[in-house]
Amino acid sequence: MKRVTFALALACSVSLSVDAMSGSQQASSSVNGEDAFLNRCSTCHTTDRALVAPRTKRGWEGVLAEMVNNGAQLEAAESEAILSFLTERHGLVNVNTANAEDLVALGVSKKDADTIVSYRTEHGPFADFAALRGVPGVDVDRLDALRTRVAFRD
Repeated sequence: MKRVTFALALACSVSLSVDAMSGSQQASSSVNGEDAFLNRCSTCHTTDRALVAPRTKRGWEGVLAEMVNNGAQLEAAESEAILSFLTERHGLVNVNTANAEDLVALGVSKKDADTIVSYRTEHGPFADFAALRGVPGVDVDRLDALRTRVAFRD
């Protein structure tokens, strides 16, 4: 009888663990980054204060880590969603570390992204925007339109 009860209890706990895990995965994918940002970050300061300076993904990771270190209570799913929101809407792309996909996400064509990465690999990091504009064959008008979203270091 004890073995049956133990086996039943074990089976139920495994089932509950699986249900809880799948439920948390569903919850994490449904977290809206903007809502989480507005709800969590505004408890300590205005959201305008957080958005005063755009940052690279690495920069936003540092800000979130600092906020958690200062006592912000964020679940992993919220943290990931907030990071995605901040990076996509208020982020910079470091052209000296970005891969081609990051540059395409910024708004550069696939051809130009590949050209920029190849040129950087061959010639080293870009010192400034003028150096980036000097990459042969790149659509400089498009680069100019994206200038405010480009960074040269994290």
